[in-house]
Amino acid sequence: MTAADFRRIALSLEGVEEYSLAGLPAFRVGGRKFASLASQAERYGNLMLLGLGIFR
Repeated sequence: MTAADFRRIALSLEGVEEYSLAGLPAFRVGGRKFASLASQAERYGNLMLLGLGIFR
């Protein structure tokens, strides 16, 4: 998966907005972060969904 794929999938979810967190792309919905492209150079991102209660 490329950074562009990650971004496209994240932004395809309803209500998601992209923002910069410490200079890196991150994604939130309802004001809560749920994903980030933590290291594009090393080709990994973070996805956090447990306990947020934002996708119902």
